[in-house]
Formats: sequence, C-alpha cells, structure tokens
Amino acid sequence: MKLTSKKLAHLDSGNFEPKTLADLSDFKGAFKEKAQKGAKWQPLVPGDVIDIVAPGSACSMQELRLGVRVLSDWGFVPRVPKGLLDPGPLFSNSDENRFLHLKNAFQAADSKVVWCLRGGYGSNRLLPELDKMTKPKQTKYLIGYSDITSIHSFVQRKWKWPSLHGPLIERLGSGDHPKSDLLRLKRVVTGQQDVLVFKNLIALNRKAREFGTLVSSVVGGNLCVLDSSIGTPWQFDCKDKILFLEEIGEKPHRVDRFFVHLEQSGALKGCKAILLGNFLIESPNLHRMIWSRVIPEFAERMKIPVFRGLPVGHGKKQRALPFGTAVKLAKGTGGVKLTCSVGVAE
Repeated sequence: MKLTSKKLAHLDSGNFEPKTLADLSDFKGAFKEKAQKGAKWQPLVPGDVIDIVAPGSACSMQELRLGVRVLSDWGFVPRVPKGLLDPGPLFSNSDENRFLHLKNAFQAADSKVVWCLRGGYGSNRLLPELDKMTKPKQTKYLIGYSDITSIHSFVQRKWKWPSLHGPLIERLGSGDHPKSDLLRLKRVVTGQQDVLVFKNLIALNRKAREFGTLVSSVVGGNLCVLDSSIGTPWQFDCKDKILFLEEIGEKPHRVDRFFVHLEQSGALKGCKAILLGNFLIESPNLHRMIWSRVIPEFAERMKIPVFRGLPVGHGKKQRALPFGTAVKLAKGTGGVKLTCSVGVAE
C-alpha cells in the first residue's frame, strides 16, 4: 500500500441507496434474524464522546483540528489524548504510546467510538499487545480504513465485534468528501440509518454471472495489509465470508503478486465471494493495466463470484462499509446489489 499524490486515476462505480430495515421488503427472514443477533454498536447522541487514536502514521495538526471540528459541529465531543502526535520517520508516536492510546480508547466507559486519525503504517505492530487485552465489556464503533485493516480484522476475529470501514479523521475536514457522503456517515453512527445498499455491482467471472443469493458478512480491507497478515496469529479469516479488497499506489505486478499470494497461501479457502472497491494509482496506463488485465485474470482464476463496483477505498468517495454484520448479496431485476445491516455483528 503506497500512498502517492492526491491526483489519482481511479474507478468509482456503483450506486448507494440508503434504507431502513423496516423499509426493505425484500429481506428474507434469515437475514432479519442474523441482523438482530450479536454484539451491537450504541448509536451516538449529541454530547457523546468520540475517542481519537493514531495507531499508524501521523497527519498535520491542521488536519487533526479540522477533523475534530467536523465532529464537534455534529454535536459530539472529540477526545484527543495528550501527546497523541509525537511523530518519528514512520509512525505517529512510539509503539508504547500508540498502544496506550488505543487501549485507553477501547476501555473507556464514557465513549462509544474509537475513530482513527490516519492510516499509513504501524497498526500491525500493536497487535501483540492488543492480543493480551481482555475483551472490553462495551462494543464500540471502530472507524477507519487502509492501515486500520489490521485492527478491523483483530476486533472481528478476537472480540467478535462489527466495525466500520470508513473515513479517517484527517480527511473529515479536508473538504474532499461529498457532503452527501458525510451526511450518510452521520446517519449511520447516530442510528438513523440501519441498512446500506450498494447497487449495480459488476460481475467479473462466470461464477458471478451465474450468481443468485448469498447471506453472510463482509470482512477485509486493504489488499497489502491483508496479504501481510498471512502466516501471523492475526491472519484475516474469510471462511464463509465475503471478502472486500481495495488498494492504492501499487503497480500492476505488485497487485498481481498480492493476489497470487492470497491464492497460493490458502487464505481464500472457504471464501464465498469477493467484492472489489477502488484500486487507485497515479498513472492512467498502470491503472488501465490493473483493471484490464490483472484483476480480470485474477477473477477468472477464482472458483467463487468476483464483483467490482463498490465506491469504497481511498478515493474521493469513501462510502462507509460495515464489517462483520449480516449482509445479503443478491441478483434481482436491477442487477446485483449488496445489502448491509449496520452495527450488529453476524
């Protein structure tokens, strides 16, 4: 996962259609039942505390201030721990301090959300200490993406928590996000929206074109981070799940290497389907090669359905995608769509 300039060529297809569970008439009983079980987030109300952590890289103080201002304008109380940023060449702080801030945020009795400042690199270094923690009594929103994939995978496997692949604090106040996307995000964390629907997914192989219906949950995140977890005690688990993948800044040969490693390592054994979000790179020619050759060849090798079209990842549009909640992937008269329950673990 290489971060390059903000001027990126990218694919951003797929439509977003928010509804409530009560309004969604095509949910089957099995999906409703799954969506009502498991660990559950507590919706935010005005005055609620949001803990901000930086388990990976640092951002500027201005980006932090602008992100905090957005959350304050929404009526919440962002809490930035003292000494959050003391950046070195790689990380936002020492391993010890980054873990301490993360641990305190997870264990705090007066907050409902752990919202990550930035991705970059460093979250995986905290996993051994996280593994020693007792599972917190309160299920919290973990929000972030990119390098935060490591922590998403951890809370899903170890604590059976749902989590939210969504915008980082550094981007909230940047002005890059469409206002409609920020409004949807606010509706999700405040419990005003309990279902997200992604429409018009595009089939990339025969299994996808012949696809019918699948009720499962979504796991995954950044391709490079997931690939690097293989062989560790915290390797992602996609057995009986739908795997979501996105990437930024990686050249075609490296994307292909990640895909081949996923296959050869056996990490995809038991996976039910794969959903692809943004795969971004600065060069239009390299971007074209990823989507015209690397990804189609990977999809054709797969014996499970592979779809593209989720507007999720490092792009300008960063739609929130729930991990670990009950979802339904189904083909209907309007094409294939992904329907996600929000905030309740499968």
